[in-house]
Amino acid sequence: MRHPKTGELYRCPVGSEGFTPAELLGQDLATVEQTVIHDRFRLGIIIHLLLFGDHPFKGRWVGPGDSPDPNELLQKGWWPYAPNSPIQASSLTTPLTVVHPAIQDCFVRCFNTGHLQPSARPSANEWMGVLREAIADLKRCHKVKNHYFSKTYGRCYWCDRKKSLGVDVFPGIPTTQQTLVAKTTQRVKVKVDGLGQKATQKLKRFPSHATNVTAPTQLPSSPLPKVGATPKVRTEIPTTQISSASSISTSPPWIKRPWVRLGGIAGILVGLFSILVWLSQSQLEGEEMSLTLVGGGLCFGLIVFCLILVSLTQKSQN
Repeated sequence: MRHPKTGELYRCPVGSEGFTPAELLGQDLATVEQTVIHDRFRLGIIIHLLLFGDHPFKGRWVGPGDSPDPNELLQKGWWPYAPNSPIQASSLTTPLTVVHPAIQDCFVRCFNTGHLQPSARPSANEWMGVLREAIADLKRCHKVKNHYFSKTYGRCYWCDRKKSLGVDVFPGIPTTQQTLVAKTTQRVKVKVDGLGQKATQKLKRFPSHATNVTAPTQLPSSPLPKVGATPKVRTEIPTTQISSASSISTSPPWIKRPWVRLGGIAGILVGLFSILVWLSQSQLEGEEMSLTLVGGGLCFGLIVFCLILVSLTQKSQN
């Protein structure tokens, strides 16, 4: 770069791989005066990267042996659209033919003609003009609103690419309704997640009393005290607070009824007495059998009386 007032020249001693024109490769850049002609080559590389997403001197090698390094390809002017080039465009690369013809011509002048005649490379002003012309020639695809193609090409290249490769690099823009539904769904999800986190935090702060459960001091079936009556204060320790956990029964409620227990005991006694009489029937006489039956009946009556007395005592205590 030369200072516009003093004329002093500031040289660039280094070069970037893939951006140095063929006429400067192999030279000492610290002693070479680079001009706008050399910058035009670099400008063509940058525009190609922006339009096609790849370096113009890259591709599939179809020549003999291994592919040369990038600088050698550039020095020989081998790119996919050079005459007799051993480099071909990859199937994933956007072809040069899909852009406006004026842009195609600028690339050919920059990399083919300009390889032998550097002054033939298009200037920045020329690039600006053809790019504006190409933009004015664009047409929107009627299938995908995010697809644009050159009218001179005649069809949507991006739809063809999607059919052949199965990937749409420029997918359709969602409609306003789809966007609104997506945003509303996201907001609801955020609120629900927030409520869930708050509820979880409250549950974590809530103390657990699972190990301190004791039986109530008053059964729900006990009569409530009358309004205005002075409650009786009991000084003894309630037995329900010192009862062990083993006293809690898991038996059905009907088993706890006294008459059910009485009937069960009576059935067992009658069964045992019948077995005893049947075993000793051959050895007992008539009078002895009568005495045995009377004694058994008295024992059974005594057991029934004791059970009734115990039941009445429990009710009076409650």
